[in-house]
Amino acid sequence: MSAADPSDRPLQTGEEGAAAAQSRPGAAPGGRLTKMAANLSRRREEHQRRSRSYRALYLVAGCTVLMLGLVLTVFPGPAFVVIPIGLAMLALEFAWAESLLSTALERADQAQAKASSAGRGTKVLAALAVLFAIAAAISAALYWDIPLLPF
Repeated sequence: MSAADPSDRPLQTGEEGAAAAQSRPGAAPGGRLTKMAANLSRRREEHQRRSRSYRALYLVAGCTVLMLGLVLTVFPGPAFVVIPIGLAMLALEFAWAESLLSTALERADQAQAKASSAGRGTKVLAALAVLFAIAAAISAALYWDIPLLPF
């Protein structure tokens, strides 16, 4: 992406943020990204009025959630849910977090559009792969006498 690409810039506050989000590729007027940008700018204004101690605790909580999400990329867990939550918390204070969150949301929308436009054969193969993985896990549990339930 070039430096002049509008998706590289952090979201602006108020009406500017909604307008900037609409100008991004894949953002339809009144779409999800536009609503999130407007909501984020409203929440940032409220957050800036809070006390320094509250904002410091919120910063620590945001960093903790983001770090947990990064750990979950290595260990089993919902990393792709937890990381955007941590970024959203940090986006109230930092432009870099807002920019990363914006990029992540745009890529999630692109992935959703790509997945929904997948052909029938691709969806059938994906479903068969999931069923095969489940069958393999059950077979391994039965073969090696691994208890399926811990109690």
